[in-house]
Amino acid sequence: MNRSHLYIVLLCFCTTYSQSRAQGEFSNFNITGHGLATNFATDYQCLGINPANTAVRYSEEDKRFVFGLGEMAFSLHSGVLTKRELIQNVAQSGFQTITRDQQLMYAEQFSRQVNAFDFDATTIGLSLNVGKIGSFAFSSRERVDMYSKLGSQISDLIWLGRTASYFTDLIVETANGNYDTIVNSPNVNLDTLQVMAGIVDSTVNSSLNRILSGTRIHASWIREFNFAYSRPVIENDNWALYAGVGAKYLIGQALLDIYSADGKTQANAAFCPLFNFQYDSLANVNPSALSPDARSFSPVGRGMAFDIGATFQWRNVLFASVSLTDIGSMNWNSNLYSFSNSNLTELNYAGMESVNLVDNLSNLTLDGDLISWRGASSYKTTLPATFRFGAGLNVLNKAKFGVDCVAPMNDNLNNLQKGLITIGGEITLPTNIKISAGVIKGGNYQTTRVSCGISKTSLNGHHEMGIASRDIITYFTQNEPTVSLAMGFLRFKF
Repeated sequence: MNRSHLYIVLLCFCTTYSQSRAQGEFSNFNITGHGLATNFATDYQCLGINPANTAVRYSEEDKRFVFGLGEMAFSLHSGVLTKRELIQNVAQSGFQTITRDQQLMYAEQFSRQVNAFDFDATTIGLSLNVGKIGSFAFSSRERVDMYSKLGSQISDLIWLGRTASYFTDLIVETANGNYDTIVNSPNVNLDTLQVMAGIVDSTVNSSLNRILSGTRIHASWIREFNFAYSRPVIENDNWALYAGVGAKYLIGQALLDIYSADGKTQANAAFCPLFNFQYDSLANVNPSALSPDARSFSPVGRGMAFDIGATFQWRNVLFASVSLTDIGSMNWNSNLYSFSNSNLTELNYAGMESVNLVDNLSNLTLDGDLISWRGASSYKTTLPATFRFGAGLNVLNKAKFGVDCVAPMNDNLNNLQKGLITIGGEITLPTNIKISAGVIKGGNYQTTRVSCGISKTSLNGHHEMGIASRDIITYFTQNEPTVSLAMGFLRFKF
């Protein structure tokens, strides 16, 4: 597979297991284990979560300047594929050809299950706490958010291709090399036939609008530049109240947004030149088309967002936090294409021959066969605004316990599909080793997850590193897995 296909795969995942921001802690490896981000994420790590926490110091030992590089986290969840099949897709090896019975099974299951994928990477982050004057923080973050729920008809076409029940007739190659048309039915022995294409009578209601019914897909790749300022509003020996505000400048690198319900379909797609899609004649009549010599990372969308938050602290023991995040929107106005309703009367796509989604789903992108597109000038998306609340205890700065809640404030496809609640804790062992764990329910996942993490801070407190998983149950089961990892090794405090 060439390099361009690898980038295509990033967005193709959205048709199988993609997600919105179902995680509450982004790439914060030292928060992922317990998930109590609204209360205990601080310095630059609280950007996008609760900007008030940049001013909070949990003990006199906390440093005032923090700098980090290359923190990363990802999660890949499927209610359909097994853990082994997910790992095969990550490693790109070990695939086996699936039977038609398996194709039918996957087609049915992918139309019922919501699947998930997300990736966050903080390329650089820094913060400075200057006491009563206030605290300042900045971070640059790459964020890939995906969510998918396939309609039954499109799922059938993706997995079965030209042999799907949608097609009333099949064009087959006969023994003498000629072609014949036969009726498609459940009794046809497809193992003995060389099917060239599936066809349907043009008088039949074969519109893409009907075919996509019940489909909800969102995938986006956004680069964030986050800024925050916070300060103590009231501060004395017993209690304190901190408030903060954050602002984000957003650069969109990719978008795929499909929503089809109640007889209507809205779909938009925009990809930067890095993806190397072949638009052919579509680009000639697209008012937002980028020039052929545009840079690989030329933005296809831009936007702004704001966060506000507050944290109450009592004797460095009891903490309560509240915040509103991602209040804003994005305008996608370069390389933008919109859904064009047409009739699907013939298809020569072979369908899924294995669970190797990298190879198979590259046929279903903008230059694929299943969806028609036309050039567009502008498309505005509302950001996935959320309300957050957290409460917790910090015992002698050696143990933390609490609860964290995240609720969607709009029904944006890129938002949580339901509220997310986490109960967790962290214990600091001798030599500054921290062990954390949490129980997570809701978000875009169908199952309850158990997270865990381990991190290590140097004895002088200047260096921190660690790893965490958003679901350790996956390591002991095969079904409904969440393959995830959060890690960071270059976090420094002074």
